[in-house]
Amino acid sequence: MKKRIGLLAAAALFAALLTRQLVLSQPAVAQLNGVTVPIPSGWQWNSSVTTAGGPISLNNFNSKYLSGGILPPGGAEIEVPRPEPPPSALGDLVREETQGASAVVSKEFSLAGGDAIRVAYQDAFGTLQYANIACYTVRGGKLYKFYLSHHAGDPNASNFAKAFDQLVATTRTPPAGTAQ
Repeated sequence: MKKRIGLLAAAALFAALLTRQLVLSQPAVAQLNGVTVPIPSGWQWNSSVTTAGGPISLNNFNSKYLSGGILPPGGAEIEVPRPEPPPSALGDLVREETQGASAVVSKEFSLAGGDAIRVAYQDAFGTLQYANIACYTVRGGKLYKFYLSHHAGDPNASNFAKAFDQLVATTRTPPAGTAQ
């Protein structure tokens, strides 16, 4: 009986270590130019996009896009572009970037002691419709943008939005005046 319990304990320990190693193989954060973005549970960092000079790109479908880069059903994507100089008027930038979109709803709020704007809107590409949320904020003299996209009408839309809002709220940016 003791031998059997010992074997079960050893098997449980091995399984725990194996699971821990698999979890550790995916970083808990994505980093770019001093920006540290937490990766929500169930999402993956497509680091090849970042390595190729693109934004931090996270998705919940292991980067298995459909033909033409289309999100698969149930798929969602969060992108955080490289920081850039802030615009003279944040509201003007938001209007420019959402021009042509439908169902545009914006809300101003405070984020990490700075002004921010959260915008929900829809884009149509023929019969394909994406629902999007964008957040724009200026921190430390830089403009940071965050984008969430998924198919319009997706039953998991509220879960995607919750993960996105948590990511925006907990992203760390470099202090003002730091070289990036």
